[in-house]
Amino acid sequence: MYSQMWNQWFAKNLYEIYPDKIEVTHEPILCDYYPRLNLWKFDSDLKPEENRVLDKHMDHIEKVTDDKIYVEIGWQSIAGISELYNRFSDRLKLIHLVRHPVNVAASLVTHNWYSSRAPERAEKAELEPFDEGARLTYYSDIWNALSEFEKCLYYWTEVNFCALSIKNRFTDLPFYHLSSSNKCNT
Repeated sequence: MYSQMWNQWFAKNLYEIYPDKIEVTHEPILCDYYPRLNLWKFDSDLKPEENRVLDKHMDHIEKVTDDKIYVEIGWQSIAGISELYNRFSDRLKLIHLVRHPVNVAASLVTHNWYSSRAPERAEKAELEPFDEGARLTYYSDIWNALSEFEKCLYYWTEVNFCALSIKNRFTDLPFYHLSSSNKCNT
């Protein structure tokens, strides 16, 4: 729950401070950035052929940014970095919000990640070491022996490695790193 509360707190406060100047959304298209397919793709067309949701979302951002600041919160959007960069590089700024891995993993377990395998989430978002582009592929050999919690820790590590790679890859973008805590607050 802690990881969700941080995102919600951040979004709520941004909106309260700048209600007429900003649109803040938390995971607006959920898994439709297709993180399992696109997390490490920085130079290619991200969209699966029929991803109308992503097309509509990009059009929405374009429309909003004509007269407001658009802020999107949620890890899935890093899987859309090349699409976001291609469309908005002159206006794109990135903030890497880092939460404690134990808190994130505990939160994901309470949301049944890697257990009751919601088909859409499993297909699009629950990262595994078998995924194309995965960096921690050495977990493939022991994946089935890992607990749900350990798989959630794997997820946290893969996502945060990707965020650091984005910082190094897109050096022309403003990139801020913000940690929510140095301790494990439960």
